Amino acid sequence: MTEYRVVVIGAPYVGKSSFIIRYVQRFFAHSYDPTIEDLYRKQIEVDNENLLLTIIDTIAQDSYTILRDKTYRSGHGFVMIYSITSEASLEELFVSREQIERVKEGERIAMVIAGNKSDLETERKVSLTKVQQIASQWECPFLEVSAKLDINIDEVIISLVREIKKCTQQPLTETRKNKKKCIIL
Repeated sequence: MTEYRVVVIGAPYVGKSSFIIRYVQRFFAHSYDPTIEDLYRKQIEVDNENLLLTIIDTIAQDSYTILRDKTYRSGHGFVMIYSITSEASLEELFVSREQIERVKEGERIAMVIAGNKSDLETERKVSLTKVQQIASQWECPFLEVSAKLDINIDEVIISLVREIKKCTQQPLTETRKNKKKCIIL
């Protein structure tokens, strides 16, 4: 059985733990317990292939740089979570992406952007169009999700698994590897 390590990244309070608990244990956790790093395992089937996922819930603080880099290095794919109610949480994904690229040293990176808290539409601060442009520039899927209402949670993981498979099957070309991108927020 193929095993993949999925790393869930995002600013504090964007709902990383709620996203993972909703996916793995199928319920919404209303209380918040700050995470240093938790591991969850789940067996799934994607495209008629049985897989074992290890899902890593990361801390969003710079005080654990060594642990973070080790986690990023071992990750096969990354769920980049922000809250649709926080522009700052989206901006933090740029920093995380740069850290992943630094640690992965030119490897192809499988990632999916997930805009959490889509149930809070009236509190939206991040435009859908803006994130669609970022996802296009980063060449990765993007979905809006709600851990609370169980919207698009499974779809994020399925999309990520497909991205991981693409990255492992296609070699990184020199032009892609050396291509730099600039995104102005």
